[in-house]
Amino acid sequence: YYKLRTDIQPEFGKQYETIIPSEAEVRYLGNRITRCYYYIFGLEICKYEILQRKGDSFLPCQDVMNALWRCFTDNKYGKTIDEAPDYTFPNRKLFYDCFFHKLYGMESCMRYFTNMVRMVYRQPDSKLTKWYQPVSYTHLRAHETSLHLVCRLLLEKKK
Repeated sequence: YYKLRTDIQPEFGKQYETIIPSEAEVRYLGNRITRCYYYIFGLEICKYEILQRKGDSFLPCQDVMNALWRCFTDNKYGKTIDEAPDYTFPNRKLFYDCFFHKLYGMESCMRYFTNMVRMVYRQPDSKLTKWYQPVSYTHLRAHETSLHLVCRLLLEKKK
């Protein structure tokens, strides 16, 4: 993933910087892909069915596409993919262009979709960044219930 550098004026062309995703971001997307695979597969089947019938509209796939968006964003960024934040528009357009192209499968198009989610995830005020944040052992102990305490003590005793 690359981001255009706006802090410098290169002599020729444009200069980009590489963005390395955080461990939490990779974990978030990996878990979402697993959790939402039903919808990814559903979109693939929907597209296949339309192409088999020589249909010219992918509108029947819109509900599955919207469900995929809701699944990836936990219903926190609109009910439809078109309600995604404006800053995701370039990747949304690329996702649509890829999906509506007869030769590309979902495995090719998902990179644009996940880039939309990445853009949302990386915002300072993102509602998605609360997931999968590492916590300290002390923090975990602070939330320990009596049942957890008994289990922990039994496990420690076995060592």
